[in-house]
Amino acid sequence: MAEAFADEEVRLVLCGLPADGDRLDQIASEMTGRAKEIITIASSSAYFGYAGTSVYCASKHGLLGLCRSMHEELRPFGVRVSVIAPSDTDTPGYRAYFTVKDESNLIQPEELARTAVFLARSCGQGPLTEVRVTRMRG
Repeated sequence: MAEAFADEEVRLVLCGLPADGDRLDQIASEMTGRAKEIITIASSSAYFGYAGTSVYCASKHGLLGLCRSMHEELRPFGVRVSVIAPSDTDTPGYRAYFTVKDESNLIQPEELARTAVFLARSCGQGPLTEVRVTRMRG
């Protein structure tokens, strides 16, 4: 079970993003508190293409590109945009699409949550913006 965090430590912001940067400037100016962080969850598909997943891979590549651009646009406002890109993650969607051969290779959603909390707590302490999460196979 995830431990509880104060609102000022972890803040999730969901918003629609416009085609131009003017709204991003406004969003950045409205973010208050000790740290300014936008964290997204992508997939290893943001970096690699896999047979049978063309549309999914395209969406994850797009998310990575969006986050890289937002990071550059929002950096002057002190906002860091980070991407967590896990490999095989134990979700209902993954299990519906793929045959799981070895449960020990699956990343658990709780592990991704801990990674997001780590990023949120380290905001302002370095330029870490892309985290690939994979299980060591052995």
